[in-house]
Amino acid sequence: MATSVLTVTVKWRKQAFPDVALDTALPAEVFLSQLYTLTGVPPARQTILGLRGGKKITADADLSKLGIKDRQTLMLLGSPEADTPAAVPATAGSAATHVADDLDLDAPKEDAAALSAAVTTPAIAVPPGLVNMGNTCYMNSVVQVLNRVPELRSALGNYRGGAGEGVLNPSARLTASLRDLLSRLNVRGVAAINPSGFIGALRTANPQFAERAGPAGMFAQQDAEECWGEILTRLSSTLPAPAVAGDAAAAADSGTVSAATAGDASAAASNGSGAGAAGVNAVDSLFGITTVAVDTCTEEGSSETVARRDTVRTLKCHIVQSVNHLADGLSAALSETIDMVSESLGRSARWARVSRLDTLPPYLAVQFVRFAWKPVERVRAKILRNVSFPLTLDVYDFCTDESRARMTGARERARRAADEAAARAATDLEAANASVDAGDSTTAAPAGADVAAATGAAGGAADRTAQESAPAANGGDTAMDTSAPADTNGSSATAVASASGPGEVTGVYELIAVLTHQGRAADGGHYVAWVKADPPAVDATAPAPATGPARRAGASAASAASAAPWIKLDDNKVSLTTAEEVLKLSGGGDWHTAYMLLYRAKRA
Repeated sequence: MATSVLTVTVKWRKQAFPDVALDTALPAEVFLSQLYTLTGVPPARQTILGLRGGKKITADADLSKLGIKDRQTLMLLGSPEADTPAAVPATAGSAATHVADDLDLDAPKEDAAALSAAVTTPAIAVPPGLVNMGNTCYMNSVVQVLNRVPELRSALGNYRGGAGEGVLNPSARLTASLRDLLSRLNVRGVAAINPSGFIGALRTANPQFAERAGPAGMFAQQDAEECWGEILTRLSSTLPAPAVAGDAAAAADSGTVSAATAGDASAAASNGSGAGAAGVNAVDSLFGITTVAVDTCTEEGSSETVARRDTVRTLKCHIVQSVNHLADGLSAALSETIDMVSESLGRSARWARVSRLDTLPPYLAVQFVRFAWKPVERVRAKILRNVSFPLTLDVYDFCTDESRARMTGARERARRAADEAAARAATDLEAANASVDAGDSTTAAPAGADVAAATGAAGGAADRTAQESAPAANGGDTAMDTSAPADTNGSSATAVASASGPGEVTGVYELIAVLTHQGRAADGGHYVAWVKADPPAVDATAPAPATGPARRAGASAASAASAAPWIKLDDNKVSLTTAEEVLKLSGGGDWHTAYMLLYRAKRA
């Protein structure tokens, strides 16, 4: 059967955009929106030449009847909203040029000098962008954040369901479509990918994302957090939790789950039938947070207390007048007042709810509750308040007493490892300084690198030790560490393992992704993903310096990690940025404002 997706070249002014995907099965407005993303020319100003008989592509045109052929060249006429040239499309050989163009056009408030330095970092793996299919930036940003979870990609890779329109189960179709999309996002040398298959699966799974708005009837902007929740809910019904042979055997011996659980889970993954016999799923194994809440009636005449245990996949950060930091907002969300029926009073009453975290996930998602309903204007308006967030988050103070007790040993071991790393770094620093003082010109360059690595390790360990010992501020909230994450400072190379790998939970998380919103209302504006890049590869076989202080493997790994910048994924425009710029996404104006955060667990 012939495919409906064609590849065309679009010429505009003095630029040519090759390999533009045109799906004749989709409304023409999708293609016009793609051209808007590439050139900045609004659909209303677009005139497209090159069609037989002088036909025109309008928003309501049927693309399948216009005679457009694969590899055809079209010419676009029209001026952009802001009369500036569009960014040159990225190619495998022009990544640095593409980043520079994005700096000029899309990040006027960012530190160009810092970003230019980041561009020179070697071996940074930059993923492709995603084409905006017409107000789909919310979906693009969510997909780019999910792509930073390798365990999720692995679970999707084991899924064997089909992705075509003939798949009747909408959850199965969405799962297979996301699997295919993430697979394409991890192919290097591709500038941008057309996510038409996945957006179609998402709109089939939930018609809310197919809503149209405006006089032109274009697809409406949607809430990225709602998209995040919808995707995870669908995946939870199709992806079983990864079975570990040793754990499955132990569970079978203890009688908590049948010995066939691992096999059933594997079979479920292969045929797309569900989440396995044990009822667990990959989503909750990666993002699930078990909370324990105690509700106490505060009205006179009632002393009722109700305890509940729930599983959530996102922590909320409430934003009120007293909230200035992420810890303040988390504390406000975990201690709130609610209305609930009191059996003793026989009516609705006021209750105080105090929630604590009992089990922690490998990945911690946080949502800033930034949209509030304004009844007069009848719009979900945005709360612009500046709420800072850290690169390293410690949720120990938000946990139950039982959870804290389980983490005590691991936290102590992590602290000792950090102290040892700081001591080693100090020794290296002294040796490097002694070498420099001695005037050993042959080792000056290596010594300088060692000084940087050693100083970073020592500083990071000292910051973490201070954070462990300092009393919680803000009325018992977690002390916030706004320094660089531990793994960029060197000590984590020996102290901390991966999010879901071996090691024990410490309650400490590192920031790996930020999803921002720019605009004033939930049904408008623009979403962008900012993700932490993978550190450049370290050549373990490289010879050590012949003279001067010996390099340790930990310091080399630390230097590589500290060189890892952040990546800004603005639909099909991809550029490098820095952690310092990411921390500026805390709100307070009309610039990009953090809406969701994704943290990865550090294990001892």
